[in-house]
Amino acid sequence: MITAPVDLLEIMEGRRSCRAFKEDPIPEEHIQRILEAGRCAPSGSNMQPWDILVVRDPEKRAWLIEILESMIRIDWANETATGGTFAFGGLGYTRNVPVFFVIITYPRFSKISGQNSTSIPIIQRQNVGHLVQNMWLMIHSLGLASVITMIRHVENEIKECFGIPGELEVTQVLPVGYPRQFRAKSRRPLQSFVHYDRYHTSKLRSEELIQEIISNPKKLALEIYGT
Repeated sequence: MITAPVDLLEIMEGRRSCRAFKEDPIPEEHIQRILEAGRCAPSGSNMQPWDILVVRDPEKRAWLIEILESMIRIDWANETATGGTFAFGGLGYTRNVPVFFVIITYPRFSKISGQNSTSIPIIQRQNVGHLVQNMWLMIHSLGLASVITMIRHVENEIKECFGIPGELEVTQVLPVGYPRQFRAKSRRPLQSFVHYDRYHTSKLRSEELIQEIISNPKKLALEIYGT
């Protein structure tokens, strides 16, 4: 039951991805509210195919940070080898983060769905997206901040470090803390992408614009995600 008016749109508009945190500890009641927000997330067939690992212990946070930084080093090496452009810098900002939420999913649940089999992977990804979005909005409403860190290359290392069973999947990590700074973000105006009753090709993004975004992903990332 809603006991007080909440401007949800204001919370959504104010949310930022943050890469500059204070070291201040987070109250336990805040952590529990973030977890409760995740628990309320919708999921296909109400499967709730997730676990959340809360990492607060300083030594274990240091382990996780070391693993995540090795992941970024692999990214850089892969991009250098292929001549690509890696949009993001390192994860030095995580050293100030007091709490990490590690998102874990059950791949076996992806086989249970009222939808046809070709849509199952999409449903599974959407389930996790609902969970993270709920948590993130609660994080912002509490005066905290976060940024999504997708896991690649180092899933097995995280599992081994924290005793996560092999049959589960580690999908992402949310570092959470009080923001030290925010960078302004931009969003496309509604009239540029909303269509009524039919698609209007006049709003189709030009090839020139698409190529500009692809060729300079770091600039785009900073504009959207902040530092």
